[in-house]
Amino acid sequence: MSQAFPVHTTRLTGPPPLVFLWLFTAGLTTLLLYGLLPAPSRSDEPAGTPANTELFARKLGVTSLSTPASRRPGVVPVVPLAAMPAVPGSLRQVTKVVQGTKQMEGAGTRICRTIGTPALRNLDPFLMLDELKCPADQASAGFPDHPHRGFETCSIMLSGEMEHYDSAGNHGIIGPGGVQWMTAGRGLVHSEMPHTKDGMMWGFQLWINLPAKDKMVKPRYQDYQADEIPSVRKDGATVRVMAGESWGTIGPIKLRNPGFLLDVTLQKGGRFVQPVPPEWTTFAYVCQGSGRLGSTDAKIEQTHVFGEGDHVEATSEAEDGMRFLLLAGRPIGEPIVQYGPFVMNTQQEIQQAFHDYQSGQLQSKDDNPWVE
Repeated sequence: MSQAFPVHTTRLTGPPPLVFLWLFTAGLTTLLLYGLLPAPSRSDEPAGTPANTELFARKLGVTSLSTPASRRPGVVPVVPLAAMPAVPGSLRQVTKVVQGTKQMEGAGTRICRTIGTPALRNLDPFLMLDELKCPADQASAGFPDHPHRGFETCSIMLSGEMEHYDSAGNHGIIGPGGVQWMTAGRGLVHSEMPHTKDGMMWGFQLWINLPAKDKMVKPRYQDYQADEIPSVRKDGATVRVMAGESWGTIGPIKLRNPGFLLDVTLQKGGRFVQPVPPEWTTFAYVCQGSGRLGSTDAKIEQTHVFGEGDHVEATSEAEDGMRFLLLAGRPIGEPIVQYGPFVMNTQQEIQQAFHDYQSGQLQSKDDNPWVE
């Protein structure tokens, strides 16, 4: 079932405390200035062969020059999808299609959002999904300093480079094909700025909720470049496994909540089948070409939410095939209280987050997000 538990969502409104005039998003960074915030809403809707096996094997036990092993602590074991039937019996069909909406975020950067909109407020455990796709010079304003607490973010770059800094002095650049998974936990303040002056900036940002027990954990980064992401090719499909498991290949990102994150490209006539535990929330976002997800036609800038079943199937007969992100996660099933970049369980916790940010205590200088 896509959403196994009802989730009560509260979005707080009213003038924010004085001093809080900063740029941040309800997605990447929502502009909160003099009390400008979306109208309040309360809802009861639930919220093959590895292509680079040798490199990936080295990453499991050997320190990488670019990303030390100390920055890659294990958190939860990967759910053994290989133990599921080779030919699953119940195909998940699409139950909801959300067309992306264009809006300005950060310091004036245009994005396309599907999750985190009135049409799909949240999709437990997923809170938001944005796609950034524009010439580099149109994204130069980027996403200046903004705070986070209580959830995780995932930044994926397909083209161009994104540079990030945080208030503890950490710095990194994600190149084409790279991914950064950031656990905000108890809090940090960071910026994400384009590092490309020419060509296209094309990437995604995903927000993932944390359960109450993990909302105040130490912040953590996981950065992986394109050559560190294992891929599998089969049946006219290429799958980059960023997190979780697909076709016997395990992605490098360590998750606190079980799930998977896949970048799938289908050639014309290609077919992809992925087992999914029945209780996990599952959706796909189409970013290139067209095809079918189950029996539903799929086009660019659409999020397709899957219903009940134990596997999903994608096909394409288009000349240019189809590329999509496929994501799944175990629902958390807890209350969600969100105010801009803070996602907690109670209104009191949100007020505390504001106090900590105002007093400069949101991120400790002793919190090194590269070390668990």
